[in-house]
Amino acid sequence: NIFKKAVHTIACSADDIRSKETSIDMIGSDLKDLVVDSEFMLVMARLEPDNQILEIIRAFSSEYREYNLVVAGKFYPKNNKYHKKLMQAASDQVIFVGGVYAPTDKIYLRNNCLAYLHGHTVGGTNPSLVEALGSKSVIIAHRNKYNCGVASGGAIYFSTEDELLGVLNSIYLLNFKKSRLIANKVFEKYAHEKIHEMYLSTILQCGRR
Repeated sequence: NIFKKAVHTIACSADDIRSKETSIDMIGSDLKDLVVDSEFMLVMARLEPDNQILEIIRAFSSEYREYNLVVAGKFYPKNNKYHKKLMQAASDQVIFVGGVYAPTDKIYLRNNCLAYLHGHTVGGTNPSLVEALGSKSVIIAHRNKYNCGVASGGAIYFSTEDELLGVLNSIYLLNFKKSRLIANKVFEKYAHEKIHEMYLSTILQCGRR
């Protein structure tokens, strides 16, 4: 099929939270009780198979680590078979915090985690990955055309559970500083101002026709 009119695609944008300092005293009491006094990695996603949640939890839980894994997403292990599998695979260092929606809570988690684990395998420009680019977190992402197309060199990638295990076991040897600097550069094209300019330009082009 041939479109009779031009189709314009514009990426989503995200807040730049890199300069926002959020102390643990500012977050909700329920979340504070779960994450206080511990270094952690972060998963923030729908807890569904296409987001590689089980693979991430299994790789993380394969041995004791010097940090925890915070899993943020609606969690119903009593009623959801997949969620029950997640709970069964998780070590004591995996902390399920449920859905996190308060802006201050989200900023705290994203800016204070050792790394954000992004297991999404479908969906094009995932907003959560763009949000991670706009935070201070290092990004460890599943290697696929969507994630690589969004984050480019601003993430450390894995394709399999074994590869992720290797990344986790080398966590203090990886060059996180270089990865984050690239992520800062990549985020420039997803900043609100840049995306707003693209919308305005498209609207003006259409108006001239």
